Amino acid sequence: MENGVKYSLPDSRAVEISAARENGAVVIRVADDGPGVPEADLANLFEPFFRVDRSRSRKTGGYGLGLSICKRIVEAHGGEISVRNRSPRGAKFTIRLPTRS
Repeated sequence: MENGVKYSLPDSRAVEISAARENGAVVIRVADDGPGVPEADLANLFEPFFRVDRSRSRKTGGYGLGLSICKRIVEAHGGEISVRNRSPRGAKFTIRLPTRS
């Protein structure tokens, strides 16, 4: 959610969060209206230490660990996390966690 606020348009800072039960899973979606993620970077987004903006330093924020940690937590609970770009702009993250039987 912090990334969503950080990369949203300056005049909106809007982040949409939703949760629902779907097909035996809890599905959480987080979407922003920022620039989105370059298509070439989508596959690496959840890798440790990966940052889309390689010019960022520790002073400007981030180590590239947040999404990697999120992925590990979600997978440890038997779930999955994914991202896609939104049209006309922004990114949408989806977390699927199985419900207990």
